[in-house]
Amino acid sequence: MKRYKDAAELATAFSAVVNEMKRRFSDTDTLPIADDEDFRDYQNFIARVILVQRDLDDLLEQAISLEDGSEENPLQVLDFSSEWESFD
Repeated sequence: MKRYKDAAELATAFSAVVNEMKRRFSDTDTLPIADDEDFRDYQNFIARVILVQRDLDDLLEQAISLEDGSEENPLQVLDFSSEWESFD
């Protein structure tokens, strides 16, 4: 389904942005914020990330429950080891 492919591409792009921010945060002892507008944008971003994390937790829980309860799907072991390298 194209929707899954699009969602995977968005997740990869978002992960790249988050990893870049983590690198920037690790290079400093304080938040890299220039002014009040930056701080408001930062707070807005963190609030949205928290909401996304909650949505993702719910989605993963539902998806895993559906996979566990479905006898129609073939058994497949997913190997994400190569994907983790691309997030670094």
